Amino acid sequence: MEQIDILAELEEEIILEPATPGQRFANFIVDIVGMYATIFVVAIVLGSFIVASTVSSTSYGGQSTAASDLVLYVISFIVTVLYFSLMEGLSKGRSLGKLITRTRAVKEDGSPITFKDAFVRALCRCIPFEPFSMFSGSPWHDSISRTKVVKI
Repeated sequence: MEQIDILAELEEEIILEPATPGQRFANFIVDIVGMYATIFVVAIVLGSFIVASTVSSTSYGGQSTAASDLVLYVISFIVTVLYFSLMEGLSKGRSLGKLITRTRAVKEDGSPITFKDAFVRALCRCIPFEPFSMFSGSPWHDSISRTKVVKI
C-alpha cells in the first residue's frame, strides 16, 4: 500500500520574487510625488492659517528666517513619516507606488509587515542620503527594518 502525504502541497515553501530595480525606482518616484503633493496641501492649509492669524504683515516681511525654515523641515519630516507609516501600515505593506507597480513590503520571512515595521521603514527614509543606499543592494529602510519588497 502506497502512502500519500496529503499535506505535502501545504508544506511547500512560498517563494516570493523580489521587486526589480525598475519597480523599486518607480515606487520611489510615485511615492515622492504623492508625498510632495501631501506636503504641498499641508503647507497651503497651514499657510492660510498663519496668514489669517497674522496681525501685522510687517512682522514677517516675507523674509525667510531660521525659525520658519526649521518649522518647514519639521512639518516635512512629520508628513514623510505619517505618509509612509499610514500608507504601508494600513495597507499591509503597500504605498501608492507599490499599488501601481503591484509590489508589497513584507518581513524578511515573507509575513506581512506590522504598523511598527512600516513606522521604522518611514523613519529610515528620513536618514540623509538614504535614497542612495539602493545602489548598495538593499536600501537602508529595508535592511534596518528587516523587510523587503516583493512582487505580488
